[in-house]
Amino acid sequence: MVRYPVSSVGRFVFVVSCFLILFYAHCESKNLRITIYYFHRPPFYVRGEKVPGGFLMNFTVHILKQSGIDAKLEEQSPKRILRLLLSEPNACSVGWFKTPDREKLYKFIGPFYVSPPPVLLVPGESQYHTKITRREFEALAASGKLTTRCGFSYGATIDEIIAEYPSVTCLHAPTASLVRMLATGRIGSLLIDSEELGFLILNDPSLKNRVKPVYLDNFVPSNPRYMMCSRKADPVILRAIDRKLAEVVPWLRKERNE
Repeated sequence: MVRYPVSSVGRFVFVVSCFLILFYAHCESKNLRITIYYFHRPPFYVRGEKVPGGFLMNFTVHILKQSGIDAKLEEQSPKRILRLLLSEPNACSVGWFKTPDREKLYKFIGPFYVSPPPVLLVPGESQYHTKITRREFEALAASGKLTTRCGFSYGATIDEIIAEYPSVTCLHAPTASLVRMLATGRIGSLLIDSEELGFLILNDPSLKNRVKPVYLDNFVPSNPRYMMCSRKADPVILRAIDRKLAEVVPWLRKERNE
């Protein structure tokens, strides 16, 4: 077999090429940083003295670590989060429903979790049964006695019904405050996520007698919750997160509503 001599220039090019490949790979791994914005909404995200908690925040931090991504966790109001995701490059927030309006402005990864349908909360002495049909829910919305939390999505089905009835009241207040208003008769009914209701009752058992959940009778599907990100976010970071999600919770892929 004939051996061809390798010139010193060829060896130099080979060594430099290897160095550049390793250098850029190292730089890329060092640049996998992201800011995760959240707001205090137990039990999803819970404000902490040093680091936030909550089951969805804890899961998100685990996924990011497993993806090799450094994350800065920063608390902001929901409204400010929406504005920041329009301007910040590598910024995301987890636990958001995907809506047509949001899809025009942000990128989505996930889902990270699937919420059961929301429940209708009414005063404890109310004559409501344990379930409410779509027709009954629409009548309630038309009556002006239904309250929601401003700026929040309740999933496509509920959002469409709410949009049809301007008489639905929307209040800018934390969920715990709205539940207290309901318990004291200041509002007539309230849409609430079952996870939040369970957390509030766990911390204040007296609510069991003061409020009553009414379940939406099979006309609202479960709602996937996604990580919502800036359109300027690095696709390398987003792909890394999505790959790790597919590995850790592959069954959630069936819940994509794309």
